[in-house]
Amino acid sequence: MHSREKFNDYTSDDFVWNEHFRKWVLSPDDASNDFWSNWLIAFPGKRMLINAAKEVILCLNITEPLLSEESIDKAGQNTLNQIEGKKVSRNIKNGLRAIMQNLIEN
Repeated sequence: MHSREKFNDYTSDDFVWNEHFRKWVLSPDDASNDFWSNWLIAFPGKRMLINAAKEVILCLNITEPLLSEESIDKAGQNTLNQIEGKKVSRNIKNGLRAIMQNLIEN
């Protein structure tokens, strides 16, 4: 765990970009809860700064379920199949096909 003093001079931006802090905000565990609770007891004047940084992290965090490689491949292939059946210009089809192939391969 980190030293409490390390964060004394942090700005809210510093907290937002700190991996240790972000992990606590997004996936707290007993150890991180203890650390940050104790830190706030030691530095109560930083509570507003901490709350602002937490709010930014939570606003920017997009929680979407992780898809398996198989699901991504299947969705890409389904999209390609749908493109093939639509009446769209050849250029659009070729562009969409290239995009989807690239997504499937990467």
